Amino acid sequence: TRHASSRAHAASGKRKTGARRVAQAGSELTIELLRRGTTIRQRPGESDEAFLEKVTSLSLHSKRIDKVAHLHLCAQLRVLFLYNNLLTSMENINAARNLTHLYLENNRIERMSSLNGLRSLVKLSLDGNRISYVEGLEGCFSLQELHLNNQRLPANEPLRFDIASLDAISESLLVLTVRNTKMQEVGALACLAN
Repeated sequence: TRHASSRAHAASGKRKTGARRVAQAGSELTIELLRRGTTIRQRPGESDEAFLEKVTSLSLHSKRIDKVAHLHLCAQLRVLFLYNNLLTSMENINAARNLTHLYLENNRIERMSSLNGLRSLVKLSLDGNRISYVEGLEGCFSLQELHLNNQRLPANEPLRFDIASLDAISESLLVLTVRNTKMQEVGALACLAN
């Protein structure tokens, strides 16, 4: 009986560990999550496509999302909250071409990409990610705020900037925050007009 009790305890521990693994796994952004991420309500009989086309703001924070999809259905989307998720990339975010505010804090993003085409983007918040090189902003001519605080980088890796990206936002950028990033290339920021 003592052995049976030990086996039952071990099996119980395995189940708990397995449950933890499942809880840590992320999921793709689904149409159902998009529908639930807005305060407006879908009318009876209204198709998902017709409903999502009208959505202007989505609150999808803390949903364990690890992959963005279906944003092309949100033609009027202006504000997107995707902070505190499990994103490792910004892939497919540019499908929401009318975004003005994008909040991606506290994810696992290592590379800035898929921002091309976001010409209306005014605010981009990427605090608490793993970005070491600021790039991909060449099409973000309206960007006024860029937040990059507290990047989780290896001890000797500083935050660096792509000159073409800085040139593209040099006339529009009003706020740049880079606290706790070990940034060393302060001279690169001289091209910023404001």
